[in-house]
Amino acid sequence: MGFMFRGCSSLKKLDLSKFETNEVTNMRFMFYNCSFLTKLDLPNFDTNNVTTMVGMFYGCEKLEGLEFKDNFKTEKVTDMSYMFHGCKNLNNLIFTNFKISEISKANDMFNNCNSLQTVIFNENLDKKIIEQLRNLGLTEEVVEEGNKITLKKK
Repeated sequence: MGFMFRGCSSLKKLDLSKFETNEVTNMRFMFYNCSFLTKLDLPNFDTNNVTTMVGMFYGCEKLEGLEFKDNFKTEKVTDMSYMFHGCKNLNNLIFTNFKISEISKANDMFNNCNSLQTVIFNENLDKKIIEQLRNLGLTEEVVEEGNKITLKKK
């Protein structure tokens, strides 16, 4: 599925709720430069076998928010570099099942995400990812719900 929707710059909405993704290992630059995509529905997106998400949403300038549900698993992902690079209008991200234990690369994961206001994770984050979010003006807040971490702009 790498590069699958690459350059679909006229695409505004995409419903992938019936997409079968349980065998997929590569989601590299999947939505690369879908610059007018504002809404993306991923409720049943099964990423259990995915190992790379490099630049998955790179250049999705109009995308405003994403919520990754339980099927969006990242236990096997090793590289998330540039995943949200250039998502200029992205203002919130919610990761329900985000695991970073295998990630070895997350370079510029949130580069040019200047509108990002809130990011919610359910586990402790790698220092590199927290540093990238802090460079965008987001700071860690203590949340009393298990391991949940919420980062918000002041």
